[in-house]
Amino acid sequence: MKLTSIAILLAVSVQAQVVLNDRYKKSEFTVLKMSDVLYSPNTPNIGDLTPNETEIDPKDLVMDIYLPDADTFNLKPAVICAHGGGFVAGSKDNQDIVAFCDSLAKKGYVAVTIQYRLGINLIDGKSPIRAVYRAIQDGRSAVRFLRANATTFGIDTTNIYMLGSSAGAFIGLHNLYVRNANEIPSQVNAYQWLFQTAPDLGPLDTGLYMNHSGNINGLISLWGGLYDINSINPSEDFPVLLVHGKNDIIVYYDKNGPFLNLVPSFPDVYGSKRIHERLDSLGIDHETYFVDGEGHEFYGVTNGNFGLTGPNDYWDTVNQKVVDFCYGIHAPKANFTYSKNGLHVSYLDQSTKGNQFQWDFGDGTFSTSQSPQHSYSSPGTYTVTQYVQSINLSWDSITSVISVVANPVGIERLNHNSIQIKKINESFEITVPNDQNVGNVSVYNNLGQLIYEKRHQNSSVVLENLGPTILFIQLEDWGFTRKVY
Repeated sequence: MKLTSIAILLAVSVQAQVVLNDRYKKSEFTVLKMSDVLYSPNTPNIGDLTPNETEIDPKDLVMDIYLPDADTFNLKPAVICAHGGGFVAGSKDNQDIVAFCDSLAKKGYVAVTIQYRLGINLIDGKSPIRAVYRAIQDGRSAVRFLRANATTFGIDTTNIYMLGSSAGAFIGLHNLYVRNANEIPSQVNAYQWLFQTAPDLGPLDTGLYMNHSGNINGLISLWGGLYDINSINPSEDFPVLLVHGKNDIIVYYDKNGPFLNLVPSFPDVYGSKRIHERLDSLGIDHETYFVDGEGHEFYGVTNGNFGLTGPNDYWDTVNQKVVDFCYGIHAPKANFTYSKNGLHVSYLDQSTKGNQFQWDFGDGTFSTSQSPQHSYSSPGTYTVTQYVQSINLSWDSITSVISVVANPVGIERLNHNSIQIKKINESFEITVPNDQNVGNVSVYNNLGQLIYEKRHQNSSVVLENLGPTILFIQLEDWGFTRKVY
């Protein structure tokens, strides 16, 4: 489906090559799953619901990678899917996360579900923040692993996104908005707990592949939250989709402690409503899907699993929003301007993220130049379409209706600022200098046909009931033409 360099194509061929390229939009691939790929070996781990942070048990962190099978394209966007479970439960096999990975890989993405470290001491006020921080570190390790091994898996390193459910959304939100050392909470430092020393958790990036960035390039946050809303800075303009049920009592849509605020050690968190308001106040564009009357995991799962009833009607809606949102990050944006000189049009590409181009000039001819020149064989109105493709094989198009006219034969188009033109309804009042050297006033229509000619004696000429048209005005003795729309 890659664009060709053929300069002239039949209209049907152009449609088939570009419009029918449904990569990332429809399921076109079977899925190859690579299980238990090691991404962070010997990671310090505490585990369990009420752990002792002084007891470290190193753990190998793994991911499952879902690939579009037999796909040789090597600049695929990647999506890391992080499960929910309150940082004490859940796994990379949670059914909702696996379903997202399967859906995305079928459409041409590299999709990944990760296992990250779990464990919270429910009676230690510092432990919940430390649990989130460890998971943030693991998420960043997974991003660095994918960038370091991009060639192996065919990944575009500039387009690595995260989809997180609940706790997984916390990982993604803090990846976006906690990237500087001064934003790291003090709770991650070493401290005394029951006469023992809990270790310092270190910087955001620890482990392997430290020469690669752990920052994601976009996020789908499903019912997630932030510990500090002011960590969102004006410069952090990242693609974000926030999804939340307004009646969520596990991670509040507004602001409150998680789990009905029944666990005193859990601090208040800012839900999607507050994140949305903060982004709005900073003028940062983002997308939202907030649902009245719905709670946590409202697409039909409990702790990430569908159970006997399977997903509800919201599942397809959320899944489609995920597909559209991801596509919008890496897709180009078609746009162009043009200038006309008679039947000749100069097109100037103004698209973003464009890598290859095709133009349909509306007269049965085409071009693959980025900013082509085109001469029409006859005056008329033409529907011109620009197709733009990115390096990721995503595309966009834009259409404009353009009217072209022939210049009057033998007349050179010049400008003369002393002519004044006033349009009154469907008539034109043309005022020319009251000078005896002006000579004939000649007016041509858009076909180059003479519609008015008279030796100028007065200060103005009124041409009535012309309707929408294009005129060319010639003052004989001065040898110039003025074009009027």
